[in-house]
Amino acid sequence: MKRLLITNNSLNQRGGTELFVKDLAPLLKAKGWFPIAFSTELGEVASELRAMAVPVIDDLSNLAEPPDLIHGQHHLDTMAAILRFPGVPVVHFCHGFLPWEEIPVKHPRVRRYVAVSAPCRERLVTEHGVPASEVEMLLNFVDTELFQARGPLPDKIARILVFGNQLGRSSPLFEKLTEVARHMGATLDLVGQKVGNTTRCPQNILPLYDLVVASGRCALEGMASGCAVLAADAHGLGGLVTPERFDAYRAHNFGLSLTSQCPAPSVDHLIQELSRYSPQDCHLVTQRIRTEASLEGAVAKLILIYEQALGQKEPADHPHFPTTTAAAESAYMTWICREFKERERQARIIISSCEEAVRDAAEVRRDALAARSHCESLAALLREREAVVENQGRALSVQEIRNLDQAAELSTAQCELRNANAQILKLQSQLKESRQRLDRFRGARRFLPRWMVR
Repeated sequence: MKRLLITNNSLNQRGGTELFVKDLAPLLKAKGWFPIAFSTELGEVASELRAMAVPVIDDLSNLAEPPDLIHGQHHLDTMAAILRFPGVPVVHFCHGFLPWEEIPVKHPRVRRYVAVSAPCRERLVTEHGVPASEVEMLLNFVDTELFQARGPLPDKIARILVFGNQLGRSSPLFEKLTEVARHMGATLDLVGQKVGNTTRCPQNILPLYDLVVASGRCALEGMASGCAVLAADAHGLGGLVTPERFDAYRAHNFGLSLTSQCPAPSVDHLIQELSRYSPQDCHLVTQRIRTEASLEGAVAKLILIYEQALGQKEPADHPHFPTTTAAAESAYMTWICREFKERERQARIIISSCEEAVRDAAEVRRDALAARSHCESLAALLREREAVVENQGRALSVQEIRNLDQAAELSTAQCELRNANAQILKLQSQLKESRQRLDRFRGARRFLPRWMVR
């Protein structure tokens, strides 16, 4: 039984790569491999893996016996495994076109690079110089044993589910989908992290709906469940998955490279796209997904890639990457140093801007409090003078009152009060603007590593 170490950035929440590991591990075990999952962040998915008798570690020193092969996902975790287990070959995966974590490791012991979509392949070959001959394509899959197809779809869409972790009720696309559902006379529900109702059993929910709005893995699960699928997410709209579009959409994993083509679809555009709905076409799409994107088929191809990697010797002179192990590891650490120093520089700029915004807000608040105090004094003086004028008015005629200096003083005080009120409004506007700036900077801090914002 070959020992296989699978690395991942996190094994906490139920995300794409986390569930990728969770799906693969038990089936690889059934095929004669011994998978071990590694991540420095454990949680819900790690617990589910352990419940399936798959070992999970967050410290590589706990693995006393080295693996035969490293299935590397995410460069930090992959390089940690490479450094810990000298001589062990690596199959390195790229699951995303944009995430920093998906940047490939360039190391002589990486025997194969695996891309899960056409854009991921282009990232490896075009942006990072990985030779095309070393890149395998393994399109994403779905567990067709777990996700069973529902019965025939109705002639008209009656129930719609927005399914995924990217869209919330306040997102522009969800608001437009609400209008579309109202126009179609359909109900609309949402399941995902943004609304705090993730599910561990989507296979029980999806067959209850006619149309699923999703991307990536969620779109695959919707199609396998026999639903019509509209490829869409927080980046925008791809389109309704039809037999004619199937090959192109699948090569792009029903995700970013499709949905970003129409970042702000209108309600009319969405209605027009859903006019393509056909129960017969959706049935054909479901059949293709269940035939071509099964977990069994993906694991069979993955094991072939593993075996090829194990049978390949480390090149003495790599034509594209650093030629020795030490040189590759030094180059990686040099790059990491530059990355973190740049991130630290950006963090300091953001922190400095936040501090400046806090100072500005405090200054505006002090000015506003001073203006308020001045206005209160003016108001008290005005009340006193109004009282004097009222008492004198009982004894004086209207003409005499108009000639009194007190009336002039009253007019002057009222003018000062109006000016003070105008000053308060201006200061309140400045305070509101400063608070908005502070809120934006606080939001930006979420994208910084924790150690930079303590």
